[in-house]
Amino acid sequence: MSECVGKREENTIHLEELPTEVLLTIFKYCNLNSLGNLCQTCKRLNFIIADFIWYSRGQKSIATNQISQEIRRRSTCILSPNNKCRIGKNWVEGRYVERIYYPFKSRRMPWLILEHDKLWLSRDQQIRAFRRKPHSLESSSFITLKGHSEDICRFVETGELIVSGGREGCVYGWTKDDGRLKFRHEYNEYISDVAAVGVCKDVVVSGLENGTLNVTRFSKRLPDLSLNLRDRIWSLAVQPLKDLCCVGTAGYYKVPSLHLYNLERGQEAMKLEQTLREGAGVLDIHWESPHEFLSGGYDTYMRLWDIR
Repeated sequence: MSECVGKREENTIHLEELPTEVLLTIFKYCNLNSLGNLCQTCKRLNFIIADFIWYSRGQKSIATNQISQEIRRRSTCILSPNNKCRIGKNWVEGRYVERIYYPFKSRRMPWLILEHDKLWLSRDQQIRAFRRKPHSLESSSFITLKGHSEDICRFVETGELIVSGGREGCVYGWTKDDGRLKFRHEYNEYISDVAAVGVCKDVVVSGLENGTLNVTRFSKRLPDLSLNLRDRIWSLAVQPLKDLCCVGTAGYYKVPSLHLYNLERGQEAMKLEQTLREGAGVLDIHWESPHEFLSGGYDTYMRLWDIR
């Protein structure tokens, strides 16, 4: 009897003895919990799963894949493949620990920008910078940008500057390093909120809620521009490599919700083919590359546009 058992054990192939190609095929059908358990059985399986399975799944993880160079630049650390999968799964399933740093008494939604070493946060008439720690934020700000007399609607970060637009109709620019005021533009004749701002090289672009798009130039090589879009402006984003500015509006009065302008000529660069319903205003725009941008708005859709 013992001889038969011994022969059967000699003819048995254990999982860790299978060729790597076969193991990879098997692991494709395992869920994350099973893969995590397999990693703890032996060094070879841990090596194969970590180097091949975690890596490929980590590239597809929601919110944690870190493929984008922009995301990698503002991350405090580069996640390992298995941590990408673990944190991505927690994100999808809604498992997290909530921590409140800066409670707000007002109901206005603040605007914020996250960088590698700091968080910029608008609050009423000010913009504050908080240093980032490995797993938290400092409790007090180390830079405070002041100047607006009304609430800040939106601000952007570009290279060395923070540029913001306020409800009093002014655009301010400060240096990021020391918070020094660089410029101030006031549009008294319009008396309207500055709902969106952008910066391109030596040009500041601002969109007012009354439908006016202003292009202000530092060098004065070309004259400043003022365009009437005939609809309320909600958002804009500048593509500096092509001198283009994409503007999102409310989508009323039979005016399209998206507009693409050439900043140097001050003219519409092209007509975008749109099927957005009336009132589907574009609330935010983000350039993914010199020829592609994302838009999102009231109709709850995210759209990727290619202008080639």
